[in-house]
Amino acid sequence: MNEQNEHDVLHEKGANCAHEVARGRAFPHINYTIFQFASSVFNTRSKQHALHVFDKSITIAQALLYAAGGFVLCKQPALLAPYIVIPALSFCVGTALRSLINAPRPAETLDVRALISDNTTTDTTHARIKRGKSFPGKHAFSAWSIAGISMFMALFANAQYADIILVFALVESVIALVICTVRVLGIVHMIQDVIAGFALALIVEAVLCTLWLTLF
Repeated sequence: MNEQNEHDVLHEKGANCAHEVARGRAFPHINYTIFQFASSVFNTRSKQHALHVFDKSITIAQALLYAAGGFVLCKQPALLAPYIVIPALSFCVGTALRSLINAPRPAETLDVRALISDNTTTDTTHARIKRGKSFPGKHAFSAWSIAGISMFMALFANAQYADIILVFALVESVIALVICTVRVLGIVHMIQDVIAGFALALIVEAVLCTLWLTLF
C-alpha cells in the first residue's frame, strides 16, 4: 500500500469514527457495562422513581441558582443582558445540533431500558421510548451553559459581586457534573452524549462571549 492509499484509509477511518460518535454508536461495550451496572443498582420501581425525582430536583436547583445569579447581576445591568441572552442562544445552537444529528437513544441501539421515567411509559412494557436527539445531551449542554456563563460573569462583575457569582459558578459546575452522571446512569444518554454536551456548551459560549465583547 502506497503512502497516498494509507492516507486515504486513515482519513476514512477517522471520518467513520467521528460519524459513529456523533450517531451515538461509539464505545458500545463501555456504555453497555455502565448501563448494566445502573440496571442492577436501580432495580426496583421505587429506586427508579427516586432517580427520576433526583434528576428533576438537581436540574431545578441549578435553575434557581442561575436565577439567583441574575438577581445579583441586576446591580450591574450591563452584565445582565449577556447573562440571559448568551445561554439562550447556546441552547438554540445545541437544539439545532441535536435535531440535525438525531442520534439514537441507548434503548434504541443497545439491549437496555431507560430508568428515568420521563423517557418511558410507567407500564411494564415501556413501549413508548423517547427516540433520537440524544447527541449532544440537552441536559448536559444546558447545565454546562449555565455554569459557563456564570464563570464568565464572575470575571467581569464588580469585586463586591464577583465572589458571589464565582461561588454560584462552582456550585453550578458540580451540579452539571452530577446531572451528566445521572443522565448516563438513568440510561437516557450515552457517555459521548454528555461529554459532547459539556465540550460544545463551553465552546459555543466562548465564541458567543467573544462576539459579545467585540460587538458591545
